[in-house]
Formats: sequence, structure tokens, C-alpha cells
Amino acid sequence: MQHLTIKTVIGAAAGLAVVALFFWYGVPGTAVSPQGAQVIGQDQLASIPSTLGSVGLNPQDDQFTEPVPGLKVAEIIVGAGAEVQSGKSVSVHYIGRLADGTQFDSSLDRGQPLTFVYGQGQLIPGFEAGIADARVGSVLRIIIPPSLGYGTNDVKDPSSGTVIIPGNSTLTFDVEIVAVGQ
Repeated sequence: MQHLTIKTVIGAAAGLAVVALFFWYGVPGTAVSPQGAQVIGQDQLASIPSTLGSVGLNPQDDQFTEPVPGLKVAEIIVGAGAEVQSGKSVSVHYIGRLADGTQFDSSLDRGQPLTFVYGQGQLIPGFEAGIADARVGSVLRIIIPPSLGYGTNDVKDPSSGTVIIPGNSTLTFDVEIVAVGQ
């Protein structure tokens, strides 16, 4: 049997104290809004692990709702966190694909969630309508018709000029709500 040194005992006690402080007071740099939603800093968003890439996203036709004509939304995982609301900062991980399955964008590839103010028209209408009333922890599949996406306009890569999303494209987004702030 090994004998514990005083340094080992002090180190273990210090480690337990830090864990107890995190448990009691929370992780440094986080805060709780008056509504009870966790508010986290942009630097901490990058460290939030996403389940989006590991969740089997194969919703059945009967799982889809149509909150707006032509827009289809399936909530694969129902979140229990703060609710997406107009005027609040929302952070999401997403994977965007064309109807043929070609991926055109992914926040997971960048390792950073997309953060925007919900209800301010910063995203295409179908994306915002698709995440309405979702909660942190929700994973959704959103199928957006051209009329709620980019319409007849081609979307081009700004650096190369290559068309990423052809006009009149139906878009599919797999989305995970990772944070809702103030």
C-alpha cells in the first residue's frame, strides 16, 4: 500500500473544493437571467458539445407538423431548457442540406454555434419559423420550401463566386438549440 503524501492530500482536497464551488455557485462566467435561462459567454459556446451529429435523424412523415404552409418541422428530441422567444439571443448548431442530400453548410464543421437575435429577420423566414417555441436541448429537422428560403435567388460563396444553393431550392436543416440568452 502506498502512503499518501501531504501534497497528494492537499491536492485532492483542493480539487474537491473546486468541484464543490462549481456545484454550489455554478461555472465561472455563467449567469442566470431573471427568467431562469442560463446566459453564457460567446467563448463558452464553442465548448458546448453537440448531440446533433450523433442523433439518428430519421423522422417519420407523421412526426412533421406544418406551422406555416409549406414548412415542415419534426421535433426529434424535445428540449427542456429555456424557450426560443422574440428578442432573445439564440445559439444553434445546424447542418444544412439541399433536397438531394448535398451539405452546403454546417456549424459543426466550424466548431461554433450560430448565434442570432430571434425575431429580428436575421435568418431566412423558414428557419426562424421552424424553431419557434423550441427549447434548449431540442433537436429538429426543418424542411424549408423556396418561398420561405432564398426563393429564386442563387446563393454564392463570397470568395469563389460558386453557387452553393441554387435558386428554387428546398432546404433541409437539422438543428439543435444549444442556448437561449437575454
